[in-house]
Amino acid sequence: MAKGWLPAYRSQMPSKAESTPADPIAVALGTRITEERERLGLSKEALGEKSHLASRYIWRVEDGRQNIQLRNLSRIASGLGLTMAQLLVGVEELAESPPPRSSNKVRRKPASRSASAE
Repeated sequence: MAKGWLPAYRSQMPSKAESTPADPIAVALGTRITEERERLGLSKEALGEKSHLASRYIWRVEDGRQNIQLRNLSRIASGLGLTMAQLLVGVEELAESPPPRSSNKVRRKPASRSASAE
């Protein structure tokens, strides 16, 4: 195998986000988790700690970019003080007609390199 073959091959492949549309069920479940977390006034980091999961994992689940395992769904539900059944209420309806999601990305103005000289 030639040196450098793998990186060149990977650079030609579309990223997973580009090649696979978001699963409506995963997005709906993420929306439900976000609703419950915000209702309790928890941050994603706090939910991660209560659920014994990394906060980065919580971010991906809430964004619908992570297919969740049942044991992790159970941990998240427990961290929210719910059963899995309670957490899943309404997910199918959300998946069929998803509400418009606002962007959670924070846009920052680039810092000026020099002090204002007026």
